[in-house]
Amino acid sequence: MNNNFKKVLMCLLGVGIYISAVTFPSKIYADTIQKKISRNNNDSFTLPSSQGLKGIHNVSYDHYSLMIDGKRIFLYSGEFDYWRLPSQSGWMDVLEKMKAAGFNAVTIYFNWGFHSPKQGKYDFSGIRDVDKLLTMAQKIGLYVVARPGPYINAETDGGGYPGWLTTQQGRARTASQDYTAAYEQWLSAIDPIIEKHQITNGGSVILYQVENEYTGGDALYMQNIRDKARKDGINVPTFHNDKSGPKGRWSSGTGAPDMYAYDSYPGLAAIPSYYGDPRKFAPNSPVFLAELGGGWFDPWGGKSYAILSKNYNANYENVLYNHVVSEGATMMSIYMTYGGTNWGYLPFPGVYSSYDYTAAISESRQLGSKYNEEKLLATMYRTLTPLTKTDPLTTIEAPSNPNLLANAIENSDTKTQFYILRHSNGSSISNDNTTLKIQSADGIYILPQEPGTSININGQESKFIVANFQLGSEHLVYSTSNLYTYVTQGNRDTAIFYGGQESDGETVLRYKNQPKVTVLCGNVKSRYDSVSGDLRLNYKHDGSISRVMIKDDNKELMLLFTTDITAQTFWCEDTSIGEILVRGPYLVRSASIRDRNKLELQGDTDKASDIEVFAPTSVNEIKWNGEKVKALQTSYLSYTFSLLSPEQVLIPVITNWKYSYETNEAQSEFDDSSWISANKTTTNNPVKPLTPTVLYADDYGFHHGVVWFRGHFKASGKETGIILDGEGGTNGAYAVWINGFYLGASLSGIKNFTFPKNVLKTSDDNVISVMVQNMGHDEDGGCKDTHKSPRGLVQASLQGDTTSIFWSIQGNKGGETLIDPVRGAMNAGGLYGENNGWTLPNFPDKPWKQVTLPDNGKQRGVAPGVSWYRTTFKLNFPKMSDVPLALYIKDNNTKNYRAYIYVNGWLIGQYINSLGPQNLFSLPSGVLDPNGKNTIAIAVWALDNNSTGLGEIILQKLGNYSGGVPVKMNDNPSYKDVFNKN
Repeated sequence: MNNNFKKVLMCLLGVGIYISAVTFPSKIYADTIQKKISRNNNDSFTLPSSQGLKGIHNVSYDHYSLMIDGKRIFLYSGEFDYWRLPSQSGWMDVLEKMKAAGFNAVTIYFNWGFHSPKQGKYDFSGIRDVDKLLTMAQKIGLYVVARPGPYINAETDGGGYPGWLTTQQGRARTASQDYTAAYEQWLSAIDPIIEKHQITNGGSVILYQVENEYTGGDALYMQNIRDKARKDGINVPTFHNDKSGPKGRWSSGTGAPDMYAYDSYPGLAAIPSYYGDPRKFAPNSPVFLAELGGGWFDPWGGKSYAILSKNYNANYENVLYNHVVSEGATMMSIYMTYGGTNWGYLPFPGVYSSYDYTAAISESRQLGSKYNEEKLLATMYRTLTPLTKTDPLTTIEAPSNPNLLANAIENSDTKTQFYILRHSNGSSISNDNTTLKIQSADGIYILPQEPGTSININGQESKFIVANFQLGSEHLVYSTSNLYTYVTQGNRDTAIFYGGQESDGETVLRYKNQPKVTVLCGNVKSRYDSVSGDLRLNYKHDGSISRVMIKDDNKELMLLFTTDITAQTFWCEDTSIGEILVRGPYLVRSASIRDRNKLELQGDTDKASDIEVFAPTSVNEIKWNGEKVKALQTSYLSYTFSLLSPEQVLIPVITNWKYSYETNEAQSEFDDSSWISANKTTTNNPVKPLTPTVLYADDYGFHHGVVWFRGHFKASGKETGIILDGEGGTNGAYAVWINGFYLGASLSGIKNFTFPKNVLKTSDDNVISVMVQNMGHDEDGGCKDTHKSPRGLVQASLQGDTTSIFWSIQGNKGGETLIDPVRGAMNAGGLYGENNGWTLPNFPDKPWKQVTLPDNGKQRGVAPGVSWYRTTFKLNFPKMSDVPLALYIKDNNTKNYRAYIYVNGWLIGQYINSLGPQNLFSLPSGVLDPNGKNTIAIAVWALDNNSTGLGEIILQKLGNYSGGVPVKMNDNPSYKDVFNKN
């Protein structure tokens, strides 16, 4: 092989010619050091270290940005709500992935209802241990934006309110006396944990949100929450997120927090130009997007997240986020960055169990194109430190192509400029070329200068052009490529520039004297102008990595020019001896230096991978996930090594199903003497019942899942039927029996059920049984107490006679006094099987009938009502592996049934066969045992005679990764544990 051919081949492969094998010594010792990075610009910033945040710091802000110890930061945060991931090891995994993508903060809603099953009771243990969560964030090196409500909305049950709050008389989200006492109780529980973890106390909490998207107008209410936070020791800046802003709500006056912030969820077709407007009514606050759309939720019967993701994709992020920055934003939190699962009874009626949200990190914790795009953006924003203090450029010429739009901002101290180009219609998919005239401190230029080239905007794409920027030791005049990042290692800077496939690139640097330019790899033309001192490089962004070495005196600059897709394979990690670059693996979680010259990398692979590391030459040993690797040094002074494919895993076929029919509560002979008598005659609910006594489940302490009503009456013989108004929320349903005879079912609302002949027992006891499905409590976004919308029976009146009915009610066993506090209130419904342990591991199901799925219950004579299916299976995954699994239900969607899916006692999903769209349910590790026995229990509620049975259940592997976070199993109480059975 001749040297030229070898050089071309290595360039295509993205590595250099191997010049030596590096023999590394052995053991690595722990030595974690917090790293503060100060870029070579007037604006400097504190970079949270992958080794964790340490020490006590101060938080401040001005018109431009947030500051830590007086140093400006670009806050790039992402929403992750722990309560949608019931696994502490899952928390660690998501936080590490956020950190690896360049996020420097995590935004967290703290869910009042998730922690409080009854008034005065708060649980912060296990999957509710937010003290541990905040410790994780600090250890990983993420700032925290805390959002404790008390109201959070968030497409969750009651907007985050506990069930017991529905029975209060006072109006929520006002200064009413009982509501104030209730939320102050919550803040007294959560604030001390947040206070402990403030950065001012050695933690990493830097901001505290007061309320959430509040449009109610009660200034005393808002002021009291802020005052309560201060009383509880919260001394970091407070803020509020103006709903669908910026509208100036709570920017000043009584009730206004310290900083102004707002939410924005625009589409690309008409991207607003209002992002800088807060400077008009909040001149002392930075432009702060407390929620910037990272996707959207999907409702019951919706399109599915697979369809939504086509609109809320990586291009959406690229165009929208860069536009927001072009209007001066220096603080943004992406909602959602990890959506997770509405497991149990967490969702409000509008959404189903998956809350994937098309987020950058999928529900199953997997990474894709959106994650990779956010990594590019987050790292770029962090690298371009002058972004933290900019003003709009008032004089800017429009692009030569009228289809394109350009915004420009400038740092008044460094005079660094940023030009952001995109299509005027952000949703345009056309390919357009343009030139752009800029005027910076370095001169006037028409970009690009090279004849026959242009700035290319291909489809839904934006271009982030930097001018007059100090690139390490060298001066960047401008580049028509996007700057991903640069690292400094000794006397060498290494920078990565990227663009779309086959797009033109032009980068200009300034030198006093002509430097030595060596094109190590790729097709790059260089031209030096001795008058201006400009060194111009021209190239194409293609599938390879073009590498150029520029030497000037004793300084070196390595430039890497590539495509956006290839740039996404690079990871930038900080260590105690400076930042390093790693190219190739699926994920790099962290990098650390031990004994001064030993590099330890932690990460994941999804396939056999060739790895390239750009590290200081002092490094003489590399370990990957604790194992020493044989690394080769390239002609580029980088190191390369190879990693094997993940070990293959076998996924079992789920068989050996056992079956039992329940619906005992519908039978006339069922003993309901232990049930609660529904004899209350008054309610605080604003919707007054049309029944003599209150038949609202919440009034009797049953807040989640199915609730049963049994009404006894002595028939006169004139009764012809019953009118019922069963309310379970949107998409809720209820079913009715008379003396064990099935009358039918209805969606939430009013229906007249006719009694068949010969069913009533004249002058004798008759029993009406009603099963009502609670789909969750409505949110209260409009501040109208809609979270109190009744669940249960609003109307129940016999037709044909005025016979009185005496009702009793039963929901989850124990009501607000939980029999299984580990899994919590959101896991407890009122089905007979739920109340008797049929969901739990080790339940004695030996007497149950053996069945095969798919099961046609109609052929077996199964009546409408609730049936249960149980089985077990074992997993044995390799150590240091992450294999996300999901449960898939395959059935004919014409069948009208609903299902509750339990895994190891945890309700991981609710399913409506005829409505959808969800039929694939992610199984969280920690709930699922990757190295042990697992139990599946599925309750199937058939609403008619043709819908009994269950379709095929398939266990699906969603991915296979070597690495990951060791799984810490949840405390999974068994049947014996919960019911004290010997």
